[in-house]
Order: sequence, then C-alpha cells, then structure tokens
Amino acid sequence: MDNTATYTPDLSGKFLFMRHGQTWFNKNCHLYTMYDPSLSDSHLTDEGKEQIKESQKKINELDIEKVYVSPYYRALETVTIALENYPKIKDLEIIVHPKIAEVVCGVHDYIIDIKQTKKDFNMNSKIKIDWSYFDDYVKNHSKYSENFFYFENIDLVDETEKYEEYLKLKEFYDKQDMNSYKEELSQFLKDKSKKLKIHESLKHAYERFEEFKTFLRNEHKETLNDKNKKVLSICHSTFINTATSPVPISTNKDCSSKGPKGLYRIQNGEIITLFV
Repeated sequence: MDNTATYTPDLSGKFLFMRHGQTWFNKNCHLYTMYDPSLSDSHLTDEGKEQIKESQKKINELDIEKVYVSPYYRALETVTIALENYPKIKDLEIIVHPKIAEVVCGVHDYIIDIKQTKKDFNMNSKIKIDWSYFDDYVKNHSKYSENFFYFENIDLVDETEKYEEYLKLKEFYDKQDMNSYKEELSQFLKDKSKKLKIHESLKHAYERFEEFKTFLRNEHKETLNDKNKKVLSICHSTFINTATSPVPISTNKDCSSKGPKGLYRIQNGEIITLFV
C-alpha cells in the first residue's frame, strides 16, 4: 500500500467508515436544491433499510471495539439496523459524535429536531445510543445549542449574520414553534446559498476530518496497531469523499462541491477503511 494512500475499499484496516443507507434525497438527487422543510433530515427508504441489513452480514463477523455515529437521523437509523443482530451488542458502546456530521450543503442536512431524535435513539432503546459526548461537546466547545450544532460548520456565511440568525431561530425552537422555525431557516439558507447550495466549504470539512482522526488516535491509542479490533464510524458520503482526498483540501482553494479529483465515491451502506 502506498504510504500516501488515504483509504482502501475493504475492511482490512482498524478504522472503518460506513455510509448510511439510501434516503429519499439519495433516490431523488435531482431535487437536492429544494428548500422544503418537510423533506429535511431524511429518513431511510425501504431500499436503504435493506442495504443496511445486507451489510449486517459483514458487521456481525467483526470484533468491534467501539462505534461512532453522526447525529443525523439517517445515520442513527443505519446504526440501529446495522447492529440489531450483532453478537456482542450488550457490550458495545455507540457514541454520537458531532464531528462526523455531513458537510452542510443541502436542505436535508439542516432542519433537525435533536429533542425528538434523542427520544427515538437513546440509552433505553434496544440499541443503546450514548449522547454524552455530543452533549459535552455542545456545552463546552460550541457557542451554538444542541439543535444548531451544525452552525459551527457553516463557514461561507458571515459569522455575525449567522449568529444573529441563530438567536432568532433558537427563539422559535425553544417555543417549539416548529412551523415558524422551519420557514425561517429555509428562507435564510436559500438567501445565503452559494454555488450548488453549499454553506460549508470542503476545506472546512477536511479540517473536521483531521480533528476526528486525532480524536480516534488518542481515544484508541492502546489498540492502535491491533487491526483485528475494529472501530466503526457511521456517517455520510460527502464527508467520507472529502476524507479520501489524495491531496490536502485544507490547502486547496476550490471550495466547490466537486473538490479535487480522486475522491472515493462511496455507495449507500458501503464500508471502507480510512487510514488515520
């Protein structure tokens, strides 16, 4: 393997990354630019659920040390299905981690209700989801409250204007006036959209991945060289594509959705090794 390689499309390494199953938006990708709040934070389609059930066969054969999952609904659905028959599920920690959320680039990556999501996926569920790391990060490292954790990833909108919008949205959300909240946020994102509706540059997403790599190395330093004990992260396509860039996006001036050539186009439900 070339020392400059960033990934291999198999399960040979220690750190495995899995893309969530198919969603409505994945199936209708020509509608990615729609700003319809009812379509936000897409759930898995029936086909998407079947994709993950197919991946169960590989996952059940792995010795998994720990699992990290994005806070988005489709990723949490994926981890729940993927591990429902895992032999050692009672001993497995599943940690919600904000750094592996999708690149902020479409309406389906925005309007989410963390309160409801936590009710649906929590420590009392059949598959126990631990939100403590997410909660601690939001409380101690972010100026945005939990339902707006992704605002810190938006770097193509003026910071002052973004924070003012956040305060306005938070007021709606705290009152649970969800209709006003969704309408306001959709309009804000539509007004501030850059080319191809991007609000987070790939440069910023790449930096997030580098932070997550450091986290993984530190968190699993005692078993770093044990490739038999796997660490599984369940997240999103653009985030994984960015992570597989053969050149550092942090030095690349192109912040478009296309990014540099050579990114690995991971499919729904696919699992690959990323080198950290």
